[in-house]
Amino acid sequence: MIKIGELSKLTNIPIKTIRFYKEEHLISPVEVDRWTGYRYYDETSINRLSEIIYLKDLGFSLKEIQKMSPEVVAKKLEELNVKLKKIRQNISTLSDINKEGMIMKNFVNDQRVIGKWKRVGIVSSEENFKAGKYEDNKSEVFDFNEIYFLPKGEEYWVFSWSKGKLFVKDFVYNYKIVDGKMLIFINDKYSHNVDDIAVYEQVDHREYKVEEIRIKDNTNLPFIMDERIVGAWEVYNYIDDPKTFDPKTLNLDSSEQWQTQLVFDRNGNCSWITNDGEVTMLNWTKGYLINKYISTTSAYEIANVGKDEYLIIEWKSGDYIYGGRIYGYYVYKKIK
Repeated sequence: MIKIGELSKLTNIPIKTIRFYKEEHLISPVEVDRWTGYRYYDETSINRLSEIIYLKDLGFSLKEIQKMSPEVVAKKLEELNVKLKKIRQNISTLSDINKEGMIMKNFVNDQRVIGKWKRVGIVSSEENFKAGKYEDNKSEVFDFNEIYFLPKGEEYWVFSWSKGKLFVKDFVYNYKIVDGKMLIFINDKYSHNVDDIAVYEQVDHREYKVEEIRIKDNTNLPFIMDERIVGAWEVYNYIDDPKTFDPKTLNLDSSEQWQTQLVFDRNGNCSWITNDGEVTMLNWTKGYLINKYISTTSAYEIANVGKDEYLIIEWKSGDYIYGGRIYGYYVYKKIK
């Protein structure tokens, strides 16, 4: 057995730190001399200190190390996946900023347009709008029911802006007051389609934050067992409408193949695995896949075609979170 000084030398951990770990109940001496009060340690103490340092390097707090369990590890994995997603988003954003020549640096404010806007219609010219010659039909280019101009051009979903410009693509806008209404006329500056000017009316002039304008589903649904969904499913297809699903018709392109598998256990947990090996822990209950990270609850249904089972799930991307629309469904095929 060895004293704390020798333990410090062998592990290269300061005596003060070892004593602190003892106070936090992370390590204990194997023996204490009843007469001198000296504390003695052995090889298990060295291993324990190495374990503590290793877990700290992985991002665990001392409180988490103290209560280490499979549940603590699973929770840490979830936290790291969230951080990883945020890092990837930041990398993507920085890449876009670099490509666009530092959008934020060149931001020009237009205080008049800040707030919420609703679509009024699509016209061929501002003059026709003033004459009442327009319809609220959908634009093939700018199909958004509502848009927000956030303070300082802050980005949400596919939108950011600077005075006179929308960076969803190469859109430009003109601010007008028509019959006492605050309007903007939006069109693609490179478009040759003269019938594609979107008109929006200002709803309010609030300085919204991103969290205020996004849709959040109820993710606190009670768990109900569904024996059919338990097991592993592999991505198979991407479709527009479950009613027209035909397993013989495949239209899953490379941009949609980043999803690989969903693995459902019997306790309401689901592992979402992407093709780069990233694992996100989701939840499920009968009829729904629950993503608490982005506050979405996606309905699912199971279709039997011959001997095969297919899982069809609503795809709730930014189109839903910020636009309220579901444009497609992922199809998974059961593999075990």
